[in-house]
This record gives sequence, structure tokens and C-alpha cells, in this order.
Amino acid sequence: MKKLNELLFRLRALFRRGRLESEMQEEMRHHVEMSVREGAQDGMAPDDAYHAAQRKFGNVGAIQETARDGRGFAWLENAVSDIRYGVRVLLRAPGFALAAIVSLAIGVGANTAVFSIVNGVLLRPLPYPDAERLVTVWTENRRQGANRQTSAYANIADWRKTAQTLQDIAMYDPVSLVVTSGEPRRISGLLVSANLGTALRVQPRIGRMFTEEDAARSAPVAILSHAAWLKHHGGAEDTLGRKIQIDGRPIEIVGVMPEGFYFSDKNTEVWLPLAPPAANDGANVRGVGALRVIARLAPGIPLTQAQSELSAIAAALEREHPANRELGVQLVPLAEQLVGRDLRNALALLLAAVGAVLLIACSNVGNLMLARGLARQREFAMRISLGATRGRLVAQLLIENVVLCVVAAGLGLLLASLTVDAVRTLAPAGIPRLDEITVDLRMLGFALGLSLASVCVFGLLPALQCTRRDALSMLRNSSRDSSEAPRGRRLRNALVIAEFALAVMLFAGAGMLVRSFMNLMAVDPGYRTENLLVAPLRLPASRPAGDTIPFTAALIERIRVLPGVTGVAVSEEAMLGDRNARIIIVDGGAATDTAPLRLPLATEAVTAEYFRVMDVPLRTGRIFSDFDGPKAPLVALVNETLARQLWPTEDPVGRRFRLGPSPQLAWITVVGVVADQRRQKLDRAPIAQVFTPWAQSPSRGMNLLVRTAADPTGLTPALRAAVKSIDPSVPFEAITTVRQLLDRTVAPQRFHTQLLTTFAILALVLAGVGIFGLMHYSVARRTQEIGIRTALGATGGQIVRDVLVEGLKLAALGVAIGLAGAVVLFRMFSALLYETSAADPLSLLGAGVVLIAAAALACYLPARRASRIDPLIALRSE
Repeated sequence: MKKLNELLFRLRALFRRGRLESEMQEEMRHHVEMSVREGAQDGMAPDDAYHAAQRKFGNVGAIQETARDGRGFAWLENAVSDIRYGVRVLLRAPGFALAAIVSLAIGVGANTAVFSIVNGVLLRPLPYPDAERLVTVWTENRRQGANRQTSAYANIADWRKTAQTLQDIAMYDPVSLVVTSGEPRRISGLLVSANLGTALRVQPRIGRMFTEEDAARSAPVAILSHAAWLKHHGGAEDTLGRKIQIDGRPIEIVGVMPEGFYFSDKNTEVWLPLAPPAANDGANVRGVGALRVIARLAPGIPLTQAQSELSAIAAALEREHPANRELGVQLVPLAEQLVGRDLRNALALLLAAVGAVLLIACSNVGNLMLARGLARQREFAMRISLGATRGRLVAQLLIENVVLCVVAAGLGLLLASLTVDAVRTLAPAGIPRLDEITVDLRMLGFALGLSLASVCVFGLLPALQCTRRDALSMLRNSSRDSSEAPRGRRLRNALVIAEFALAVMLFAGAGMLVRSFMNLMAVDPGYRTENLLVAPLRLPASRPAGDTIPFTAALIERIRVLPGVTGVAVSEEAMLGDRNARIIIVDGGAATDTAPLRLPLATEAVTAEYFRVMDVPLRTGRIFSDFDGPKAPLVALVNETLARQLWPTEDPVGRRFRLGPSPQLAWITVVGVVADQRRQKLDRAPIAQVFTPWAQSPSRGMNLLVRTAADPTGLTPALRAAVKSIDPSVPFEAITTVRQLLDRTVAPQRFHTQLLTTFAILALVLAGVGIFGLMHYSVARRTQEIGIRTALGATGGQIVRDVLVEGLKLAALGVAIGLAGAVVLFRMFSALLYETSAADPLSLLGAGVVLIAAAALACYLPARRASRIDPLIALRSE
């Protein structure tokens, strides 16, 4: 009976373990035969003994059928058991598990987040049908080297008539408007040609698009954005036909754009029809104009063919019209235009950086897996000697690796989600479609797959090596064998070298960006930004033009007496954007003076106090005075850049110039020269600038500049009250400091530098963990060797030195390779650097020193442990 119960127990165990059917059949046959022999020994006939065994064990065929039916459940039970065992194995080695999981989570999370950003900004199709066929059309100014300038209406009209490779050539012009219905407010608007909707393949949610008749008669009609419709009209379907006051003019709402649709600027609230200029108001003006152009490539037409045709048309217009001299045409895909070259380069650099982090993480985990696998060779040998098959051992290790990667993937997904949210919050303005970015599961799958592949490959290598060797010899020699196969040692060393090479490339790159940003922030903008407020204002078009000067005079007087105010001024612009080339003619005797010059030029009207409030030094001449009024001769101040370009060897004061080729334009006399200002971006050289008195050329759009003795932010309510007391119809909304405006111009560089520095620090930590793991494993493998050396007289210092030298050799080789790679890599991204070489010695030296120091620290800890090994314990360790 005891043997029968034992047989039944073994049969149940066989079913639970999911053995193959042939194995079960062989096992059952053996025990049935044994039972028959025992029955025969007890005096039973062979047939009776056999039937008795069958009754006790059941029919073999039935058992086999049951095994077939339950094999899937047995496999599942087996897999669950393997998962539990894998979790227990990882919990028994928390240091290894934590290092591997964190490394993989960092690599997976960082790559998923950055690829999600790159995909959302660069790769995801634009929200227009057939968006890949949309191109922007720009005037190319070869004389000034400017290849993306706005265009003149007359040239655009000829493109429309002649071009066969482009369809729906549409025009648009961003404008700032004032809504005077209810509380006055400034809004962003867009003047568009009637066919812009056709070019974009968009239809309003309700209502209609503009018609050619609307544009021809400059009809007072408007189309609202979906957001403006919801915010200001409550999403009412009867909004069509309502009228809103824009710049004091009643405008009828004829349509509402679809939800989520935007073009040019997400903040655009209203579209207005773009009227063609009258015959006497610019219809025939050529050269560089003020209109932006978008078009569609004709079906089947590549961009290169369209570019060739437009270049030929531009060449014909250049021959026919002198104003078009040295002007060409450039076509740019809309997606490329929205992103820009600088942002594209920065995102490519960040993608390369996180790719390096992922490779470092995979190398790090691979090294850890190799070390752990080699340390478990005795365990593998024992399991093989107890009957475990090679497939069973590999399956168990695969389960362990999958558990490791699943946990890392969960943490990586959480890290990616947090990173994307942080980027959306902290990223500078101007990155297109940033609010649409979501975690990209494709990149998560790719990063996880690469991690799983590396973990499985490096984790299974020791097991596969063990199964090729005799288990008994492995158990017999495990206590004495402290060596490692040369191939395995070379692989582990190569992984460490690769980690340090990639890490030093990232660290050197981050150092170059930091140096570049420091150089950028050290640039003198030419004015003092501390305690300086700026508030944009705009008088509605309903106000007579003559009201501008009295309004600004009263406003300045009202604000000047406020507590804490030390200066008030008005300027036409706060910061300068990109400028088109303008024609300037100098009145003088030199031969070159008689020829018109075309150069990028910013003209701006300012009040006399502007230069004192901004703290811009006067180099020569005088500042504007009250005598420079509307009826006085036209005067101007020029900056040093323009003075050098027009009068390089003469005193500019008293010289005259004219802004344009027309002889009817009045001459302007230079009364002074002021210092250059960097009001575009700090990394751009100052451009030529002309300042005219506010009284001689006022503008409805203006910027109020207020200098205070202390923190100016608390002055906002008083400024708003002052504006409202003079004219309640003038909107007063946005207010900021000049320091904040300047910081916005360097925000992209700061953001890219911070991100790359973060990735470089992660790479440094991962590389340090990698070499620490290598040295720790090396010391553990050489415990007996170190004990013998110590017993023979080796000192602790010698042991520490040997371990340090072993690790630092690998680190130094990786650093050398990485420094060379950093120079090559950053030559490709030199456009992101400001006054910093791609081979900046300080950045390269600093990166090398930091990585070597990190390697020394990572090697010292295992070396110190090795120096404290007791020889007697080491010799008896196995």
C-alpha cells in the first residue's frame, strides 16, 4: 500500500509539473511493472497482478488523455511558479535588482519622453488634409543673405498667374487688434486672402468662409476661432450675424472655425478678409513686401520641381522690374517652417542624448547580468546535477529577466509621463504643438524591447556556458576557480568602455552648452533691465490719429508722479523681431553715397526720455527735445552700427538720409549717435537702427516703459488706473518686466542646456554604477587570490592600487574615445553654440576629469573592501 500511494503521489506530481506525455507514459509503465512483480512475489498470478495494478492506478490511456486536457493548465501553473521563484531570486539580491531596474527605468523613461516630444513636434502630421503638400513661399534676398523674407503683393499676383506647380497660393498677415465691445482688450488677428481656407482644406464649424467679393470690397466680416466663440459667445449657434466692435468698427460674424483648428498662431481669435491694395496704394509695388504666403503643391509635383519653376518666374520678374533686383523665391515645407532649424537641431541633439542614455543603461544592466550570472554558476551547476534540463534553466532565467523588465517598464512609463508633463509646463514659449504631446507607446515598446533583448542576451550567456560543461567538474572547481574566460572578460570590459565613452560625450556636450549659455548671459544688451516695466498699449482705430500725441503726453505726466517711479517713456516696440532690408539713401558728396543702400534696418519712434529710462548712452550729438515737434524739420538718432555702415570715417551728426528711393520723401537729419542695443536676441549682433521723435511719427501701437526705484511689480494696479482715467477704451492687460522679455529670448537655450545636463548627470551615474559593479564582481571573484597575496605580504595600499589601476584603465580608454566623439558630434550641432568651439578645451577637460573622478570613486569602494579581506577567511571562503 505504501508503494502504491507513493506511485499515485508521483503521478500527481508529474501532472502538476507538466511533463511530456512520453515521460509520463514511461514512468507509469515502470511502476505498473514493479507492482506486477511485487504481486507475483506475493503469490498472485501475473494476469491478476496486472489487472490489480490497473485498478489501482487507473487506465494508462485515460491518464494520458487527462494529461492532454490538463497540459495547458499545468503550463500556466508552471509559469506562475517560475514567476514567483524569479521574484524571490530578485528579492534575495536587492542591490542588483534595484540597480538594474533603476537603470532600465531611466533609459526607458527618458527615451519615451523625448521621443514623444520629437514625434509630437517634428514627426506627427499637421492637422490639415494632405499637409505634406503645404509649402510656405518666401522672398529670397540674395544681397542681404536673407532667404525667408515676406513678399510684395504685386510679385505674389504674378506667381498666382504664372505658376503651374502650385495650387491655391494664399496670403495672410498677422495683426494686433482691439476689441472695443464691452471691456477693451487686445487680440491676435489674421488678415487672410479668400482662398486660404481652400489652401488649408478647412471648412467652418458653422457659417462660411470669405469670398473674393468680401476681400475686394473689404467687407466688415469676420470668422471666429472656436475658443473665442466658446469664451466670448458661449458657443451659441445664433452667433452668426452678430456684430463685434473691432478697433471701433462693427464687424459681422459670418463663421466659426472647427474645434482645435489653428493656423499661424494658436492665440489667433479672429480672421478678417485681406483686401488687395488699391492701384495708388502699393498694388504695383515690388521688392520685399509685408505679406506671408502659403500654397499647395500640385498633385504629383515634387518640391524640387516647384522650386525650379518659381525660381524661373522670379528671375523673369527680376529682369523686368528693377525693384526685384537680386530677389529670388524659396519654398519651405510648412512643417519645417513651423519647427525651425534651431529647434530641429536641438531636438535632434536631445534625441541623440537620450539614445546614449538608453545604450548606457542597457550596457550597465548587461554588465550586471553577466556578473550575476557568473556568480550563480555554482547554483546552475547544482541544478543541472539534480536533473534540470538546459531548456528548463533557460526558461527560468527568461522569466526572471521578463519580471525585471516589466517592473522597469512600469517605472519608466511613470517617469516618461512625469517628464512630458514637466516639459509641457517648463518649456519656453514658441515650441509648436507642445500642448498636444502625449506619451508615445511605440517608443516605450522599442525601448522596452531593446532593454529586454540586452537583459536576456547577457543574462543567458552564463547559463548557456554552464550547460556546455560537466556539472560535477564545475562544482569541484568552483571553490578554486577565480578566473574568468577571456572572451567574457573582454565583453564586460568593452561594455564599461562603451558606457564611459557615451557618458563623456554627453558630459562634454553639456559642458559646451553650459559654456555657451554663460557666454550668452554675459553679453551686454546695451541697456539696463533692472526695475523696468513694460506695458503694451494700443489706441483703437476709432480714435483720430491726432489723439495719439495728447494721449501719450497725458499718460506720461500721470505716471511720472506715482510713488517710486523714476522715469517714464514711450517706444514703438519693446523687443525687435526679424527685420527686412530697407533702402536708405545718404545725402553726401562721396561717390558711394549717391547709390541707394539696402540693409536690415529697424526704425522706431520714441519719446525723448526713452534713452534715459533705458539707460542707453549717448555717444555724440544730442537727444530729442521739445523743439523736435510735428512741424519741425525731421530729425533722428542712429545707433553705432548704422553710423559705421553709412559714415565709417566721418561724423554722422548733421548728415542727412532718406528712408526709401522716392524723391518725394523728406530728408532726415542726424542729431546724435547712441550706443547699440541687442533687442532682437542676445546671440544676434545689433542691427542698424533709426530712432525718430515720437511727436514726428507717433503710432497707435506703443509700449509704456516705467523705471522704478525698487521692485516694480506692485505698480500694476496704479498703471492700469492711470490708463483708464485718461481713456477707458484703451486695453491694459499684459504687463511684464524688460528682464522677463530678455529672458524669454534665451529661454530655448536655457531649456536645452538644462535637459542635456540632466541626461549627462544620469549618464554619469549609470557609468559609475557600471564600473562599480565590474570592480565589485572582480574583487568577489578574486577573494582567494587577494587572501593569498595578503598572506604573502602584500599591503592594503598595494591591493587598493591594483584594483584602482584595473578600473581606471578602462575608464581612461572610454574617456579618450568619448572626447574624440564629442568633438565630432558637436561640430554637427555648432549652430547651438554661442562663442564656444565644438572642441572647447575647458569643456572637454572638465568632462574627462569628472568622469575619471567618478570612476576612481566607484573603484575605490570595492578596492577598500578588498584591502580589508582577512587572509584566513578568504582561504576558507569556499
